[in-house]
Amino acid sequence: RLRTLLQYASDKVDICVFTITDNTVSDEILAAVNRGVAIRIITDDRKSEDVGSDVERFREAGIEVRIDCSSHHMHHKFAIFDDHTMVDGSYNWTRAAADYNQESLIVSTELALVRKFQKRFSELWNAFTETCPNPHSNR
Repeated sequence: RLRTLLQYASDKVDICVFTITDNTVSDEILAAVNRGVAIRIITDDRKSEDVGSDVERFREAGIEVRIDCSSHHMHHKFAIFDDHTMVDGSYNWTRAAADYNQESLIVSTELALVRKFQKRFSELWNAFTETCPNPHSNR
């Protein structure tokens, strides 16, 4: 379902996830960018540097990425598609989550709920930065 939502996105996608290491999802994100979809990603500093993380690949494609540089984890796993559909759940955007783990992923078009997640995304986007001055110095 997540890949389908990315395939049908036509305007913008705001992604706020702890980690993205599933290449099939990453490929759909990049395909959306190539179609002209505006993508913004928020992630955790520790996970952005993991083996298999696609954060640098996204940046090279021109995607804006913000990182939580705090001593705590940015552990959200939600996304908003074209201002009218959102997903949230336990699902990390990893191959293990897709193929092996017991995960939940809720999809909603309830506008009041979508708006709450948009507000949270904006708060985090404004609080975080593009890079961390000294990665992991607080952990």
